[in-house]
Amino acid sequence: MKKCFSILGILIVGLVFTSCGGQQTKFKPLMQQVDNRIGESVTLGGYMLDTRAADNQTHIIVLQAPLGLRGRPQSEDKSQGRFVVVYQGRLDPNDVGPRRKLTVTGKVLGTAQEKIANCPDPCLIIENSDLHVWPLYEEQFWGYPTDGP
Repeated sequence: MKKCFSILGILIVGLVFTSCGGQQTKFKPLMQQVDNRIGESVTLGGYMLDTRAADNQTHIIVLQAPLGLRGRPQSEDKSQGRFVVVYQGRLDPNDVGPRRKLTVTGKVLGTAQEKIANCPDPCLIIENSDLHVWPLYEEQFWGYPTDGP
């Protein structure tokens, strides 16, 4: 019986770790191999620096930050660069703004051919397929709001 609970416990811990940010893409290796990874689906996160509306798209300039266990961006001090998310459609102004945390999964389009403000060369471009803007405050299990990591 104890052996059964031990195996079950190991399986549950494994599932939690693989489903909570275990698939994040490492930024530096991605930047070194952008041309070889065009069309590949990646998961990145960070802090919004700027948003720009263009036609039926919104371009979000992001300060990259490594993702924590729940897929939430960690400290911006650990950033390894910047990237642009191409979001099809318009975003609600209440959901976007400087320093808002986001996690995005999308396809690598390459690097920008032209200079983009707030994004030094080369600037990685991701086409959004799944975008999560984190709430400004998040309730912890004890019921108090926090802007935690």
